[in-house]
Amino acid sequence: PLYNKSNVLFGLHRAKEALREATHVVMVEGYFDVLACHRLGVSNVVAVSGTALTEQHVKMLKRYTESVVLCLDQDRAGRDAAARAFTLCAAEDLQVTAITLPAKDPDEAAMKDLEGTRNLLKSVGRPYVEMRIDELKQSEDLSSAAGKRKALTELLPLLSAVKNAVEKEHYSAIAAAALGTTPTSFQEEIERFAKQSLIAPSQKPDDEEHASVQEEHVKTGFSATELVLALLVLYPAYRERILKELIPPEEGCAGALYESLKEAPVTVSALEEIPLPPEHRERAAILLLYCEHHEFGHWADSLALREIRGNLVRANREILRVKQREISKKLLVAHKEGRLAEAAQLSTQYSQVLKLAKMASV
Repeated sequence: PLYNKSNVLFGLHRAKEALREATHVVMVEGYFDVLACHRLGVSNVVAVSGTALTEQHVKMLKRYTESVVLCLDQDRAGRDAAARAFTLCAAEDLQVTAITLPAKDPDEAAMKDLEGTRNLLKSVGRPYVEMRIDELKQSEDLSSAAGKRKALTELLPLLSAVKNAVEKEHYSAIAAAALGTTPTSFQEEIERFAKQSLIAPSQKPDDEEHASVQEEHVKTGFSATELVLALLVLYPAYRERILKELIPPEEGCAGALYESLKEAPVTVSALEEIPLPPEHRERAAILLLYCEHHEFGHWADSLALREIRGNLVRANREILRVKQREISKKLLVAHKEGRLAEAAQLSTQYSQVLKLAKMASV
């Protein structure tokens, strides 16, 4: 619950201070690249922590900046990492540029040209897609059918990820010129690729939303209900309103925290001041520590309310699914043992919960 490398960006605690003045964040390959950049006086730098870049990383970056500069290794692994980073960042509508160092990494580049490397790291670089098109011009024979096919294989996923229509049209025109085709034809290829990339409804899990909630629970160790209650500890101004909309959890830490928050004054925003039963205080403390570690308590009001409401929806669905399973089990037992009156009552309860579940999924 306290450390998940898919949610951690190395150097972010220092980079976010620098981002108050800088217009962009620089993404490098690893820990020592971040340290090398700091030695050069460039501190708006982050690196992933022993894993590939994730959607969580990108969403975290978006809280602090709208622009990402990629400074990754120039080998095959580095190019693949850059393409993945662009795809994820573009999907969140972040502007993505890139810089190419005259050496393998910032440390080696600084040894060759200290001032030049420093200036390069402080620059905003070139648009990543334009740079990648130029690299393909040099590495592939774009006048041949095989070269064009290979270039398309690399460019279509990139351009399909771009959300801004004007930006996508701009890059499409450049790519079309490089491949010797028309922007219209290239746009048709992007649309065809996007359709092929969609998962058919029949291939999706029967309960896709449930799968995402379960995934979140596994990643954090906390349920959506616990997370929304923790946010109401940190943002007491929304507590009364959200508690009225939350289906009351009945068991465990979530149930105890829900009851305690109902009794706590709206001015209270510290766990120590909430009258929580001793047996649930340790888990609640770890829950709040998790939220503090990810700086959930430092959001702007608009972002806080949006996140609280998002977790509220997931929490209500989560609670209803638990109730459905519990009633379903009791109903099967009642039918098996011939308790028809109890079975009828449970059927009515199940129908009510099912109706609420459908309302919650809208």
